[in-house]
Amino acid sequence: MTQIDELHGRITRALDQISQRVEGYDVPVAVAPEPEVDLEAQSKLAEAEAKLADMAAQFQETSKTLEIAQADAKAAQIEANVAREAAAAEAEKNRFAQDEVESLKEQLAAMPDPEAAAAEVAAPVPEVDTAELDALREELEDEKIANAQLQERLETLTARLSDAAEATQSAVEQQPDAGRDAMAQLEADLQRLQTTNAALEETIAALREANAQGVGEPELINQAMVAELESLRAARAVETAETNTILAAMEPLLAEAANEGGV
Repeated sequence: MTQIDELHGRITRALDQISQRVEGYDVPVAVAPEPEVDLEAQSKLAEAEAKLADMAAQFQETSKTLEIAQADAKAAQIEANVAREAAAAEAEKNRFAQDEVESLKEQLAAMPDPEAAAAEVAAPVPEVDTAELDALREELEDEKIANAQLQERLETLTARLSDAAEATQSAVEQQPDAGRDAMAQLEADLQRLQTTNAALEETIAALREANAQGVGEPELINQAMVAELESLRAARAVETAETNTILAAMEPLLAEAANEGGV
């Protein structure tokens, strides 16, 4: 808002100078007993007052325009913050899913060969370490709680993003085509990100089931890696679309301020 503030200051200084010149203007008075009216001076004074009134009206109009521009910029900033928060939540969820995929890969790699395991069926079954089993169960419960908290946070951020989008929908419809196109692209990229995350979650669930059954599935691992890569690409697309949306919303405001500064 530096250019807008500078324009506001220039208009204020110009009005002050005109006011001082009008107040300091003295109409010459003849020394005669009956002074004559200086019509030229009165005409200049009236013209100066008219210019002053016109400048005051322009100043009020410019002030209103500046207030509207500042409000629009603030709304755009709020929308950008909400979108950034939602993208951060999605990125955090993706990192969590990626770590889980890597853990499952390591577990699958460490699993014994099914044929070798079948050959050792007759071997005596070792005793179960109850302490280790309890620790694993506790770790599983902690993971479930953390996953639930992450899901709750994601839902909250998604709801906030939806509310912000509805609140600014009318303003977006009045913007140029570039603003509407940028918003549409952002919505499409968000939908793509949600779709890829859903696919990644399904693949992780399938890997969990295969791991629980003691069966390695290379195809599921490949699917998980592809889904993970697509999710990262979608996250980057969301960030790019968010930046384009903010720029599209600010361009009309900056152009209007530049035009008023030229006048």
